[in-house]
Amino acid sequence: EKERAHGSGWQTSGTMLSHAEGKQPPVSERTPLIMTGASFVETMAKPAVAAGGTTLREAVDKGGQHGLVSDGYTDEAEAVCFGYEQEAYAALARLPAIHTYTMIAFFCYFGHVWLMMQRPDIAVTIITAMMSYGLVRFWIIWASAIHGMYLLYKCDSRDPMYWQRQTRPLGAPDFNSVWHAVMIPNYKEPVGKLRQTLDTIAANSIAKQIVVCMAMEARDPNAVIVADALQAEYAGRLGGFCYSLHPIIDGEVAGKSSNENWAARCVSKYLVDTLRVPETSVVLTTCDADTFFHNNHFAFITHSFICDGEDRFHKFYFPVTNFMPNIHEVPGVCSSRYTFLSLARLAEMGCPVSTPFPLAIYSLSLVLAKKAAFWDPTVIPEDWHMYF
Repeated sequence: EKERAHGSGWQTSGTMLSHAEGKQPPVSERTPLIMTGASFVETMAKPAVAAGGTTLREAVDKGGQHGLVSDGYTDEAEAVCFGYEQEAYAALARLPAIHTYTMIAFFCYFGHVWLMMQRPDIAVTIITAMMSYGLVRFWIIWASAIHGMYLLYKCDSRDPMYWQRQTRPLGAPDFNSVWHAVMIPNYKEPVGKLRQTLDTIAANSIAKQIVVCMAMEARDPNAVIVADALQAEYAGRLGGFCYSLHPIIDGEVAGKSSNENWAARCVSKYLVDTLRVPETSVVLTTCDADTFFHNNHFAFITHSFICDGEDRFHKFYFPVTNFMPNIHEVPGVCSSRYTFLSLARLAEMGCPVSTPFPLAIYSLSLVLAKKAAFWDPTVIPEDWHMYF
């Protein structure tokens, strides 16, 4: 199923302050300067890529590896769990199933054999409380979904330059200094589907600040051919285009998590070490191969990122995931399921008191990803795993 990522709308008001005469602090990229005539002049951002005037796209075009990035960050092995890491991991991985089966067996026996027979009044009270809770949750979900629809409508009505024009806190990084590295893990995906995803990225209002890394699998015989063809088609429409070839090594599980782990390490090291982009200015985004991004998605993430101060290095940014673009092309059971799943996700994101978790599509700073040792290559579903 195809997915579309929407950004939600909010803005932060910044305050402009003048400096005491004769006491000029270091000028940041967003600090307004008081010039002759008391006019505010915003300084231009320094080039985010300071490698002799070479952009990633130019480096790819001039290089001999056809955009392949194959040198990634490595971690030093640490002894954990007194050398019994795999055994401890295997035991902990079975805890959810043990907990579920134990609770089902307990309540089936306790509720049917003892509670219903000995104390039916307590049984009725418990059932009534559960139904009341479900009813309250039902109306909270619908109210939150309506609020989420309002936020989406407001966001869709904004022009492509809306977030670039917003005022931001004094001293915040310049809007144009943030680079987005978007990883698209895929394995034998149809080229047409990949083109649809890349078209939505290239249509973003800040496409020139986006570096796409096609996370290919080395075991795919057509990986290099597909990556080279997409590079020739999209490199000129983006800030950069490259691809990685993920080799499966011992201890890894083939899947999205191990693939994007390798891609993130490679593209991040290339941006920081080769092109000298500050790691504090790099935002990593992972998605599925069939994701449709909103045209203001990355602009909104950029605005939120630079307005969050030091908290931006401890946050995840993720959109509302909508599973409905091809809702009429799938069986009725799937159509109903994904319709309700889309509404539930919209309600979760629109509820002001909820704490939603990322689902498939999310962004985080390179600083935070490095602290977490990037993605875990021993699992397949990585979103909640990476978040926690």
